[in-house]
Amino acid sequence: MRKELLILLLLLLVDACAAETGTRPEPMGTVTGHVFCADTQRPARLANVSLVALPSAAPAGLKEGGGDDVSGLRPMTEPIETSLDGSFTLHNVKPGEYYLLVEMEGYVLPLAEFTPKQLQHPDEITRARMQRRLRTLRVVAAQATNEEVLLERGASVSGSVTYDDGSPAAGLGMLILTKGVDGKWQGGVGSRYRSSYGLSRTDDFGHYRMAGLPAGEYIAQVNLALTEYTSTTGPMPGFPDRSMTVRIADTKFSLPIYSGNVWRKTAAVAFSLGSGEQRTGADMQFPLSKLHKVTGQVLAKDGHAINGGLLTLLNADDKTQVTETEVQTADNAFHLEFVPEGDFQLKVSKARDVVQVQISNAPGYTPKFHEESKTVRTYGDAERELKVQGEASDVVLTVPDASKPAK
Repeated sequence: MRKELLILLLLLLVDACAAETGTRPEPMGTVTGHVFCADTQRPARLANVSLVALPSAAPAGLKEGGGDDVSGLRPMTEPIETSLDGSFTLHNVKPGEYYLLVEMEGYVLPLAEFTPKQLQHPDEITRARMQRRLRTLRVVAAQATNEEVLLERGASVSGSVTYDDGSPAAGLGMLILTKGVDGKWQGGVGSRYRSSYGLSRTDDFGHYRMAGLPAGEYIAQVNLALTEYTSTTGPMPGFPDRSMTVRIADTKFSLPIYSGNVWRKTAAVAFSLGSGEQRTGADMQFPLSKLHKVTGQVLAKDGHAINGGLLTLLNADDKTQVTETEVQTADNAFHLEFVPEGDFQLKVSKARDVVQVQISNAPGYTPKFHEESKTVRTYGDAERELKVQGEASDVVLTVPDASKPAK
């Protein structure tokens, strides 16, 4: 009896302390269910399941249009995998309203069809489409919510990318673009929910395949790019006996080509994909024989070469952008590595004189230093006509002086 009384007193004391300090844990809910594949009527095995808070549940004070940290636009639970029978259980879920996010290779992810802005401020048409496409649920404290999910097999597009000499264009980045509500082609929609949505890379034979696409109208884009890499190695936070390496990719030059083997996005040949359609033979080719290297310098009025600035190549007729590059501090010159034949406008902006400053890396990191550019003077913009029919190595743009030196 004395022992039972002591336990009761201890429990009452714990409850009193929790009430006084406000540390009593908030009651959580549970989400359970099963996921099945609509095309096979079999369980969706090892599919990723997570929850995304509805935008209306976002805490006050967060700004629209932010990154993945904007509540209501990012997964609010860590993803778990379904079992071999398609079952899943999400424990300790904060009460509220959520989108149910189920991701599996080859199947449609409806949430990825909407931009964060559309989710936050949908118009009437978008709201109606959201009601048809998105699955929502309400989590109640100390209760289990059960959901049965049926995944829709997505459409796919595949093909090969080659050079006009017959060799495969291996390791190039592919992107599928879809038409936005404004009628313009856009890519990467919903990438915060699916990292591979509409993205791929050609294999060693130049082949590519992109799957899990909803029905719609698309064009393909492939980028011929030159990339430089830098690496930094240092101790892993929280594990002083381990090290980690951070590798940073810097694209120095990139030229896109679109469906129909054209350089302009507006001239791309679009194709439609039906629900679950498997489109093959969507081949693309880079005409090496019609690509040329253009190099030159940006000069100040006094004739010295400026070692910083952004060069943008525009189509002469409609001023749409073809590609861009920066002045290289190593040789005070710009290099447009492969430019298609045609008439263009070449524009320089952000022209500046820079010096390289050596900055120390954090203790324990290798290398011990890295370099950063410091601007000492800025200049105005300039542009000139550029007709490309072959290699050009003496292109010059002269920029006006800025109103005053940079601070």
